[in-house]
Amino acid sequence: MNRTVTFRTLLLANGLSILLLVAAMLATSTLAGPTWQAAPAGNTATTTTINYQGHLTNPGGTPVSATLPMTFNLYAAPTGGTAVWTEQRSGSNAVPVSNGLFNVALGSVTPIPVNLFGAPLWLGISVNGDAEMSPREQLASVPYAAVAGNVPQLLGEKRCDQNETGTPTTEVLPEGFHVVKCSNAQDAMSVTVATNGGPVVVHMTARYYMSPARQTYCSIAVFRNGTRVTGVNLGGNTLNNTGQGCSGSFVFTELPPGTYTFKSEAGFFGGAETTVNWKHGRQIAVFQF
Repeated sequence: MNRTVTFRTLLLANGLSILLLVAAMLATSTLAGPTWQAAPAGNTATTTTINYQGHLTNPGGTPVSATLPMTFNLYAAPTGGTAVWTEQRSGSNAVPVSNGLFNVALGSVTPIPVNLFGAPLWLGISVNGDAEMSPREQLASVPYAAVAGNVPQLLGEKRCDQNETGTPTTEVLPEGFHVVKCSNAQDAMSVTVATNGGPVVVHMTARYYMSPARQTYCSIAVFRNGTRVTGVNLGGNTLNNTGQGCSGSFVFTELPPGTYTFKSEAGFFGGAETTVNWKHGRQIAVFQF
């Protein structure tokens, strides 16, 4: 019997059992379902790959060992419609199958656009020229945020006195908000980065001491071309304090693409001026979705 005909019979007769195994792997990470390849830090990826594992047997249930052409399609619906992405694997890209198991990095031949994963998707597979197996398997359980290019990427970071062994930076400051300092009064705890218009996560940590005591606040300020465009108050203490420590994060979702400077700030209120000692661990970090 011609091998192609044999595989047509196999897929039509045993397709359900094959798909049930694939479906289990899609739903259970311990069964080596699809895994998502993260982009290198600092990159904003527009495409991704999926590590995918399947299993094939012959009509008698014996695992197959062969190198076979396969076609993988992604659809926006469980039936009908046109594939939104297709990858054909033949010739030098044909899929090796060993003892029934095969592994492919979907998207390594035809890159998968990241933006496809903002909606439910269904995977269809055909083997050795046969018609596509049915039913398609849904990939909607994979969260969009887990797709490469949509995980937060570190754009920039600054830290100061992480081991708390440095000499405090001292300033006499009037009432109001001021940028947290690092090694000297000109060394601001700030990061300037280019963003792509997606959500931006900023985290800041600061510690400082005041004499005389003041009401204190911590905040993140956002500047563009030297002008403050937005910011957020992360909290504070309405009572007079001689010391303050704060740590917090905020997601900025309204920033258009461009270059921004993110600054850690501290506010001092309740008197004309106070002597501030910036000391111990300080950090500001900016991430982009």
